Amino acid sequence: MAVAAEGVQIYESKPNSTGAYEWAFKAPEAELKSMTGEVLGKHFAGPSWSLSDGSQWVGNLPPLKSAPSPEAGSIPWLLVGVKSKSEAGLLSKVDYVVRIATSGGAAPAEAPKNPADITRVKYHAVYLFLKKQ
Repeated sequence: MAVAAEGVQIYESKPNSTGAYEWAFKAPEAELKSMTGEVLGKHFAGPSWSLSDGSQWVGNLPPLKSAPSPEAGSIPWLLVGVKSKSEAGLLSKVDYVVRIATSGGAAPAEAPKNPADITRVKYHAVYLFLKKQ
């Protein structure tokens, strides 16, 4: 199954080893849509995906594979293995999630100025839900 994701990548301010602030990834928030635009579910922290049929899928971190996006300023392409999944519904059959065709979502180049800073960066991607053969 392939779905389009439209949402944000959320980053929060964290101190680095020198005490300066830098952006650290916190979580995604995205709607999952069919290729015709119908909302099918959502993507959120975990990384997790849920569909309107009630099924849910949580991925292992770190991802099994990561590759830079060919589009500058975009989050990487990923291959994520399953950590847990629903016993029923579409996502119960999924063993891997692949994120490709990313656009946007990378942390801002300008460092945060305060420890409480949070930013939400728009992104688009295609998620492929795959089953082992």
